[in-house]
Amino acid sequence: MILFYLLIVALALPDHPLFAAGVGDWSIVKMIGAACVLFAIAESFMKRRWPNLLSGVPSRFAFIYIAIAALSCITREVKTRSGLAILSKEAAVVILFLSALLLLNSVSRLRRALLVLCGSVALASLFVIRQYQEYHNLYRDFRGWGGVSGDPNYFALAAVLCVPTCVLWVVNKHHSRMERLYCAACLVPICLGFAISGSRGGLLGMGAAMVVLMLRMRRKLIGGVVVAVMLTSVTLPPDSPLRRLIHPTESDKESSDARLLLWRPGLKMFVEHPIVGIGFANIPDELTRQGAPNFVALHNTYVECAAALGIGGLTAFLGLLGAAAYALGKVSRQIRRAGAETLADAAAGLQSGIVGYSACAFFLSTWWYMMVWLVIAISLSVLHLSHKVACRQQVSNRWLPSGRQSNGTKDFYAAPDPSAVHST
Repeated sequence: MILFYLLIVALALPDHPLFAAGVGDWSIVKMIGAACVLFAIAESFMKRRWPNLLSGVPSRFAFIYIAIAALSCITREVKTRSGLAILSKEAAVVILFLSALLLLNSVSRLRRALLVLCGSVALASLFVIRQYQEYHNLYRDFRGWGGVSGDPNYFALAAVLCVPTCVLWVVNKHHSRMERLYCAACLVPICLGFAISGSRGGLLGMGAAMVVLMLRMRRKLIGGVVVAVMLTSVTLPPDSPLRRLIHPTESDKESSDARLLLWRPGLKMFVEHPIVGIGFANIPDELTRQGAPNFVALHNTYVECAAALGIGGLTAFLGLLGAAAYALGKVSRQIRRAGAETLADAAAGLQSGIVGYSACAFFLSTWWYMMVWLVIAISLSVLHLSHKVACRQQVSNRWLPSGRQSNGTKDFYAAPDPSAVHST
């Protein structure tokens, strides 16, 4: 499992020299991913435990989307300049899905993976803070240009994906004191780094995620205080996303106008090729043909999926996000009533993160961003685990006397009481 945890850290620090280095086209992070999926397959083979990878609607949408994207790349894009790179991204998504679904087969493994995810984003935020310390006095209205943690907009997206889960771990008492303190310590640099990033789309996504989180949270008073303090902290700095949203500079206005101008040719590509699209690798050339030569992406995930993959790819992508968010919310309610609090918190936090991502995706091209696919892969693992726990609860209830029901995670894994069975 250490390989999977290391993979999470590497994805949160995409440009760190330790993970970006490598031999030829094989970077360290690619080697870790390949080793991780091989270990996952070997472990499943030895234990003879193979989950049904297509058992839920979100999983089916996920693999349909991957199949459409891979087929598009193989048939139309592999010979282009960026075709092989796009194909490798699709292969990386498959590796993430297989690794998560095969390795996260217990609540303890899932919990550790989520804690590593929060810690990794907190570590990435420290690099954002350090860069701001070094350069904000040299440049007016300084925003990070990237670095170890990547582009500031994508760092903000990573924060949106993990913060809801981190908040739930801090608020709910059923988690251990050490885990609650750990997540509280992670929230501090993440919020500061998020504020420094100045991402307006990230702020809208964070707001959407917090609204869903508050609806799902049981301890609403304490949770509301934590959320209020957190949102206040990310809007107070002079270079905060809120200031850029309310009082944009000329550069901010140009950035917004450029996005609107890019969406128009993207929609035109979709109208001209509505069935199968033109492929991700062909979008830069098409933008050049339509008068936008300095851009390689449409800065809108939905428009880009429609232009690249057509109506089939867009439907699969929207279906994946919608089905995953709905299933996680439903599972969170059901499993919490059954007493599996950790699993319920994971489902609620990931649901909020996916809703927040859905808002951010209007302003970023994220089909290639591995942190998004990592969170989706972990979400699918939560759904598989929840189904397993529900089945064990049903079996446990059969062994209990009439009128009693299993309540609590302990009952799911405990052996039936022979005396209780005899008494019936």
